[in-house]
Amino acid sequence: MNPTIQRVSLGVASLFMMMHVSLSAKKCKTFGSLVVKCALNAGSLSVNNNVTIGGNLSVSGTITTTSGSLGDVFAYGSWSQTTIVPAITQGSQVPFATNIASTPNITANGAGTVFTINLAGTYLILYQVVGIDLTGGNTATLLLQSSTNGGVTFSNVPGAGVFVSNGGTGVLQEASSAVIVPSVAAGTQFQVINSSGSLAEIEPTASLQGSDPATITFMRIHA
Repeated sequence: MNPTIQRVSLGVASLFMMMHVSLSAKKCKTFGSLVVKCALNAGSLSVNNNVTIGGNLSVSGTITTTSGSLGDVFAYGSWSQTTIVPAITQGSQVPFATNIASTPNITANGAGTVFTINLAGTYLILYQVVGIDLTGGNTATLLLQSSTNGGVTFSNVPGAGVFVSNGGTGVLQEASSAVIVPSVAAGTQFQVINSSGSLAEIEPTASLQGSDPATITFMRIHA
C-alpha cells in the first residue's frame, strides 16, 4: 500500500475512534424534537413540553408532576358492605364497612358510614344499595348528603338521585345513583342516609335473590 495512503487511512481511523469515544462518553443528550418509532430506554428523561404517547407507558420508578407525585394527584375509594344489616331505620346511615380500594386522599370512619375527601377537586360518586323488605309495607328514601363543617350539619347533594323503595314481603329492592359533585373542598364529608321509612334489610351478597353488594365509590375526575 502507498505509504501516503496508509498514513491518511490511519489518521481517519484515529479521528473516527476519537469521535466515537467522545460521543459515547457524553451520557446526556438534548433534543429540540425527538420522535421515537419503536422504543425509548432512558435512565433519566426530562421533558419540558407536552408528551404524546400512542402506545403503552411503563415506568419502574416514581412519576412526579408539578403538583407532587402522581399518587397525590389522584383520589379514589370504593367500599362495600359484606355482612347483612338487619335494618336501616329512618335517619340511619347506610354502612359500607369494607374497604375495597382507595388512596389516602379519601378516608372512611370505622363504621364505613362517613367518608372524608382529603384532596379538593371534582368527584364522581356512585352508590348502590340492595335491600329486602322482610316484613312488607316498608318505604325507605336513600339520599346522598355532604357536610363541610366536620359532620355537624349534612345537606342533600344537588343532582344526586333520590331512591324510594316501596316494599312488599320478601321483595328485592335496589337503590343506585351516580352524581358529579364539582368544587369539593378538602375536609368535605359524605354519607348515604335513609331519610324516611325503614329498609328492612340490606343484603350484600349474591346468595339471596341474585342481589349485588351494597357499594359506594368516589373518583376524582378533575382538580
